[in-house]
Amino acid sequence: SVQKHAAELDRVERSDDALIVSALLLVGVTATAVAVVVLWAARPMAAIVGSPEVGRGLVLVAPGIIAFAWNKVLFGALNGRGRLRTYAVMQMLRAALVLAALFALIAFALPGYAVGGIFALAELMLLPCLLAAVRPSWQTVRGTGAGRAWWRRHVTFGGRGLVNGILLETHLRVDVVTLSYFVSDRAVGIYAFAG
Repeated sequence: SVQKHAAELDRVERSDDALIVSALLLVGVTATAVAVVVLWAARPMAAIVGSPEVGRGLVLVAPGIIAFAWNKVLFGALNGRGRLRTYAVMQMLRAALVLAALFALIAFALPGYAVGGIFALAELMLLPCLLAAVRPSWQTVRGTGAGRAWWRRHVTFGGRGLVNGILLETHLRVDVVTLSYFVSDRAVGIYAFAG
């Protein structure tokens, strides 16, 4: 939604602050709900797959879900504004942060479940960089009601692709979830990394 509408506003030289700020607030709420569900499900999932490490890893992933959602909005804003060089630099930064977190995990000999924290750490470190690149103006939106007008548009636009997105992501991960029931965490990790 942000990418599409930011591009449309850019063409007519109108501010996209209300669009971006409203999207950040909206996904902040939904991503927080998803993170809470992941935290709640961590222990049952660990029991289902017979691995306490899976539960600990999910706890570490949860904060990254919120940062990841915000980062998606900010990436969409960069793309919609046509700032593709900055977009590419931020994507490279994301990969570098993931690698740096992985090397830190290895250097400090952290337990295997700490791999779940790599995602969260990279996304949390990327967030201020993206905020600095996009610079959404919270002040111009506050109290105007302009943000609320965008919420309906975001929900409508996102709702049309929600089922497809969920089915696609579920289809892509059902093999990993199924394998986790039958084989060790290490084997699942190797399979997921190779895929």
